[in-house]
Amino acid sequence: MNARRPRVRKVEPYRATLTTIRAMEILAKQDQAEDPVRELAAEAWHKAGGRRAPDALKVAMVERLLTDRVEYMPDPANVEYLQAPVELLTARYPVGDCDDLSTAAASTYAAMGLHPAYGRLAWELRLRDPFEHVLVVVPVGVRGRRIPAVVDCTYEGSVRLLLERAVRIEVGDPITRPGVPAWSW
Repeated sequence: MNARRPRVRKVEPYRATLTTIRAMEILAKQDQAEDPVRELAAEAWHKAGGRRAPDALKVAMVERLLTDRVEYMPDPANVEYLQAPVELLTARYPVGDCDDLSTAAASTYAAMGLHPAYGRLAWELRLRDPFEHVLVVVPVGVRGRRIPAVVDCTYEGSVRLLLERAVRIEVGDPITRPGVPAWSW
């Protein structure tokens, strides 16, 4: 097993999502200084308008670039396979699921100096681990206040509709500022 591409088997469903998110945090931190991630961050930064552009526009540009370049494909049933952001961004035919795209997005936001956190969504609470989807939450400045921007590089449609379908949402700590609760930005 390659240390840069951890394989997390969903043996005990209750712990699967948190185990996956921990592995995603490691990969995002490892790759935020790598050239492919920094190049994507620089491209998004410049297309958004550079230093004077609002953070929300930079966040949206990363999302757009990732969705344009990476095809969404879910993992096989009962196996969670994570790709490192560098591997996803340099693949000849880049494909990934919500975990892979969220990891690449979080790593890119961290490279831009933003402070991403992972969120997980549940659509049914009857399951032991009801969380089925992972996305990224990034604090952005709007009219002098910091608010959370929800980023989902896999959902075809609006994030608002995705969140309306969710019955439970949890957001962890920012991966670039450990120990700071996500909603205290």
